[in-house]
Amino acid sequence: MTILAFTNARICRHGALFPPSPLYFDNVEGMIVVPPPDPTEVETIDLQNRILAPAFLELQTNGCVGVHFTNHHSDEEYVENLEKVLPLLKPRTFNNGAALLGAHCEGPFLNPLKKGAHGPSNQT
Repeated sequence: MTILAFTNARICRHGALFPPSPLYFDNVEGMIVVPPPDPTEVETIDLQNRILAPAFLELQTNGCVGVHFTNHHSDEEYVENLEKVLPLLKPRTFNNGAALLGAHCEGPFLNPLKKGAHGPSNQT
């Protein structure tokens, strides 16, 4: 089966949520498609009123739970803060249907040759 029908999904389009409607997706071609004429060709996934949005969302944070990663006084404090925050970023699913797939951390311990936009004064 190559066609997936996501039903009971609030679909996010251009930043707005629309009422639940089915969305058909060709799992081989990687494209949204029109419903096929033969419903036996479709695998249905009921999203139970969850939000269906593009998968390329990335959220950035500079800290949480009282920790701000750009403000630390020593390497030891930075490591302590990481140990406090990292367990909160483990992959998991929330009751509202959202999922946290994981996280990546960067800096201040960056390769100086691959530091991107980070200024040298912000690196250890």
